[in-house]
Amino acid sequence: MAYGHGLSLRSIPGGVNFISTYFDVPTLLDQFTTQLMHYGVTWFILNLSSFYKGDRYLAPHSILTSLNRGSTPKRIPRDEWKGHDENMALELYPDRDVLGELIMGFQRRGISVIAYLAADSPAMLKTGESQAYDYDNKSPYVDSCAVCPGLTQTLAPFCACAPSVRRWINHVRPLYNDDYPDDDNRDDDNDAETTLLLQRAFADIIVDEYAERYGGRVAGYWIDQAPCANVPLVAEVIRRYHPHAALAFNRGRRLPLTNNSPPHEDFTFGYPFWDLANYPGSHCRNFIIIPVQESTVDGYYYSSSDTDGGGTVMQTSPSLGHAFYPLLSQWSGGEYVWSVEQASEWQARFMSAGGAWTWSVRRGTSTGDGDGNGLEMMSMIAPEDVAFLQRIYAGLGAQPPYQYECDWTPSAVPSEAPLVMS
Repeated sequence: MAYGHGLSLRSIPGGVNFISTYFDVPTLLDQFTTQLMHYGVTWFILNLSSFYKGDRYLAPHSILTSLNRGSTPKRIPRDEWKGHDENMALELYPDRDVLGELIMGFQRRGISVIAYLAADSPAMLKTGESQAYDYDNKSPYVDSCAVCPGLTQTLAPFCACAPSVRRWINHVRPLYNDDYPDDDNRDDDNDAETTLLLQRAFADIIVDEYAERYGGRVAGYWIDQAPCANVPLVAEVIRRYHPHAALAFNRGRRLPLTNNSPPHEDFTFGYPFWDLANYPGSHCRNFIIIPVQESTVDGYYYSSSDTDGGGTVMQTSPSLGHAFYPLLSQWSGGEYVWSVEQASEWQARFMSAGGAWTWSVRRGTSTGDGDGNGLEMMSMIAPEDVAFLQRIYAGLGAQPPYQYECDWTPSAVPSEAPLVMS
């Protein structure tokens, strides 16, 4: 990643579902090429895993696809789609690599792809087993009530487990027995050593396979829920196949921007203040990113260290200042909280200070089973968001005197009224 701006579309769910099965990549590519590309967008952050969950992916995996039914996409002819049918013979259908198709399409247009990956992992280390796609019969492709008794040593009937989580843990535990010996006197699903084991398995098995597959075809990775990951190991695995991959890890301080994961991160994860309900991206609480970015020498945040032992402080481990903001009140939905003028001004100022800016947008919605126009709509950025982005991009030439400056303390909302602070 470098100075400039990009987009994020992280609402394509992983696994087998109507959207991942029939997402029409050419529709998104055509929309982007004809309506947004000429504004200088240079990267897309796109799902490799589902958003905020690590149990389903947008590409096949040599272990997960067979281990956890319905966890990766399939190519199913439209006239054979049975939807919510646990008896659907998924194993008979070929795998689909949705992310791979997107990478190829955007690469041909000179656009970089950054893969979004949730460190939650198939063990659901962040969100918990109850949030897994197949918990308590939530998945039409997994009969939890039939499988859970055998996985939990519980008398039937018992549905309150996620077979995908249990199977993943059962699969990886024997692989690391020498390093993390089993102890029948402890809670195997919650002890610290098991967490370390599962973090290592995420890097060794999940990240490794995808990093090898995509290699240098992806520009980098944006790792969500990074406190759940072994960050040094994840970085090592990715760079084994792509030495120059740009990496960001969502952990540590949000505001103001800083280098939270030296020497492993290459750009800041860039999120605004966490409470979007009360402090949306446009709120003055987030304005601090602008003056702090403008105070950098070259747009990067460094990890300072005394490397020569003689008192000389060297600037090391540069991380590019990157702002990652929702266009609406939530990451993939809600209401518009920005005025066009404020959005343009903040983005222009941040980029003028050598920073990179990403807008998170939503996917279009469809009704019914997505026939006709519905199928097209679910495969593109929401048209309203495209129109709003076009107006923002048209105003990127904003120059001082600026109209949307704030005292960075949580006070007013500049999208409601200009605040010129002396």
